[in-house]
Amino acid sequence: MDVKNIYKSSWNFFVNNYTKFLPLVALFFIISLITEADTVINKFIPDVAYDWYSIVLIAVSLFAFAYLIKINLALFVSVNSLLKNEEINTGKALRSAKGIMRLIGNTFLIILIWLIPYVLLGLFFGFTSIVTLYIFTYFTESLYPFISQIILFEEKKGVIRRNFRLMKGIYLKLFLLNAPILIVIIYGLLENTLGIQWMFYYRMGYLLLSIFFVLPFSAVILTNVYQQLISRERGNE
Repeated sequence: MDVKNIYKSSWNFFVNNYTKFLPLVALFFIISLITEADTVINKFIPDVAYDWYSIVLIAVSLFAFAYLIKINLALFVSVNSLLKNEEINTGKALRSAKGIMRLIGNTFLIILIWLIPYVLLGLFFGFTSIVTLYIFTYFTESLYPFISQIILFEEKKGVIRRNFRLMKGIYLKLFLLNAPILIVIIYGLLENTLGIQWMFYYRMGYLLLSIFFVLPFSAVILTNVYQQLISRERGNE
């Protein structure tokens, strides 16, 4: 598996098919604005009283978070179908995006697995340090690249174990292929250099970059790799 070829083929696919999964990306952005409601309100209504809307905002944000997971899964469904030259519309992709609770459950399990290393890093470097927040996040993200695909396209139990089985022998390459996330991490580092008056524009720029580029491009790369690994696995049977 050649990293350069993966990037090249993924980029060509991304450019040629972007409009086909753009509705899902746009929907993800719109729903994400709900989770950023606090930033928007602070920008345009700075003197608003928090007591009357805080409970409603929390409830709506929880619903939005769950739907964002569904849209993210739908994006993997859409990319997977398009890579197989199978046409799929937004509605069908959303209907096929099942396994939300299974994904949440495995995510919490991963958090528990890495809780102690995270705490140790936080105690040593500081919980808001670059190492703890960004490098550690990139490291853990790169270790679990196929969780969504396994949940969506396989019936196997032991999702995390299956993820590591697929990764066998290509760990370093997957770290390199996860590089688009570094764009968001680098952009995130700018937050500490900005004044509060720029925070609204920063958050909007962050959302646009991460949702309209990094999110779909990463989905294309990881699904492309996943399909190649599955083909290789079936060829060895």
